[in-house]
Amino acid sequence: MDIRANRAIGYARNDFGGVDEMDLEYVKQRVYNILSTFLAVEPTTYQSSSIADMVCQVQNHNLTDVMERLYDALTLCSNYDDLKAAIDYIFHLSTHSNIVNVPTNGTRFAQLILAMIQDRLAIPSLAGSEPYELLLECGFTKLMNDYRTIFSESGVYELEFEKLFQPQVACTRKSRYAAGSGPQADPHHASNTKRSALLFQPTGEDRGREKSILLSNFDEDEVKMRLNRLAQVHLLLEHLLLLESVVNIPSIYGRVCELYLNRQPYSYGEVYNRKTDLLEFDMDEFMLLCKTDHLLPCARRVSMSSGNLLQKLETVFYQNTRPLLPERFYPQFERKEDVDSKQVFWCYEYDRIERL
Repeated sequence: MDIRANRAIGYARNDFGGVDEMDLEYVKQRVYNILSTFLAVEPTTYQSSSIADMVCQVQNHNLTDVMERLYDALTLCSNYDDLKAAIDYIFHLSTHSNIVNVPTNGTRFAQLILAMIQDRLAIPSLAGSEPYELLLECGFTKLMNDYRTIFSESGVYELEFEKLFQPQVACTRKSRYAAGSGPQADPHHASNTKRSALLFQPTGEDRGREKSILLSNFDEDEVKMRLNRLAQVHLLLEHLLLLESVVNIPSIYGRVCELYLNRQPYSYGEVYNRKTDLLEFDMDEFMLLCKTDHLLPCARRVSMSSGNLLQKLETVFYQNTRPLLPERFYPQFERKEDVDSKQVFWCYEYDRIERL
C-alpha cells in the first residue's frame, strides 16, 4: 500500500499481457469489451478477517462497476494523446453503438456517457486538461470505494467522505448578535463559494451546453483538499495495520480513527516526503496485560526486608537479560554462543543495610 504510485505494481493484472501489448489498440479493445460485451462478472464476497487480509481482498477483488473498469483500462494509456483518443473512443461507442453495460455512478464522466447513450448527444470535444480531469475524478471515486470497503468490511470504522471533504471551520460557535446582525453575505460571492464546493458537478449552464461541448468544472483547491484527505486516510490505514500486527486490540480502532481524522491533514507533498508519521493516544494499561502473559520479562527484581530499632536490612534478588557488569572486566559473565539468549538471565544478589 505505497502511497507513491507504482505503475508496474499498481496496475499489473494477469489478463493485461506483456508490456508491448498495452498500446492504444489494446486499450480500445478493453474499452469495447467493457461497454459492448456481456461479461459474467461475479461480485466479490468479502470474508470477515483481519485488516491486512481485507486489504489483500480489496486489491484482488473483481471490478463490477463499469466506471471502475473503464478507469482500470484508461490508466494503461502511456501519454496524453492516447488518453484523449481512448476517451474519444468511449464517447464514439456511446453515441453510435449499442451499449450493454451502462455506467451508474454519479461522476461527471458517467453522466456524460449516460446522456449520450439515452439522447444520442453530440460527441464532446476534449481540450486542455479535461481528459485528466475526468480520469482524476474516476480515480478519486475508486479510491473512496476501496477505502470505504476496507474499513467497513473489517469492522473498523465507517468512513464518511462527504464530511471529510467539507472545509474545516476554526470556530463554529457564534453569539446571537453575530448570527443575527452580522454582515450580509454577498450573493455573488456566495454563488462562487457554492460552485467551488461542488467538485466536478455540472451547473445548470453546463448541463444546457453539454450537448455540444464538455465544459471544465475543475477546482484546484477542492482537488488538493480531497487528495490530502485521501492521503490522511491512507496513513490511518498504515497505523491500523501496525497496531494490528503489534497490539491487536480491535476495540481501540474506532477511537483511533476518530482521533486521527479530526486532525488537520497534511498536504500530499508533505506526506510524500515524510519518513515517519506519529500517532499518539491514551490507552488503558489493563488492556495490554493479557498481551504479556506469556512473555518473559526483561528484568525482574524481588526484595525481602526486615528491621529492628537499630537497623533495616533489605536483601535484593535482581535478574536481567543483559549483564550489568562490563564483560571485559568480568569475563565469567560473557555470553555463551551455544545457549539461547532468550533463556539466559544474569542474576545478582546483594544486601542493603540502613542504620537507624
